Amino acid sequence: PSSFFPVTSFIKGQLFEIKESGINPIRYSRNEAGKTDSSWIKVEALENELSECLHPVIDSTNMIPFFTEKSFMDETLGLVTMTYDRKQTSIPDSINWRTWNVYINPETNVVTKIYLVKSLPHSQLQITWRANQECILKEIDLNDQATKPILKDITYRWKY
Repeated sequence: PSSFFPVTSFIKGQLFEIKESGINPIRYSRNEAGKTDSSWIKVEALENELSECLHPVIDSTNMIPFFTEKSFMDETLGLVTMTYDRKQTSIPDSINWRTWNVYINPETNVVTKIYLVKSLPHSQLQITWRANQECILKEIDLNDQATKPILKDITYRWKY
């Protein structure tokens, strides 16, 4: 039987490691004018700040009926890429993931990055999780008439 990479468990494991390290992450928020503001956040608040990364749960049990998995060696990146795309079946509204990719170093079998795309009611959330380093959240307005297409641009960094 097919087995998907447990993205949610991986991210929860990373959050646990951050908490155990005692490092307070920095949140960098970019405003509409392109200026960046930074602030320390308490390590205890990180999971709540990144809750969009954790729901709905990405694992084999929840996602195999609705997504396909393809993997290949990306020679350009030098990484094994596992790509997950929606099947052409009816997917419950509760599953708002569109697609995600997991990037693995073939020499060490260590995940280096996860890229996820999630549908929100009027926008799309792009999440880039760089293992042991940072998480980037970009919310994109899907309205063709949008004057400010990027609604949110926040980076959480815990490795300096």
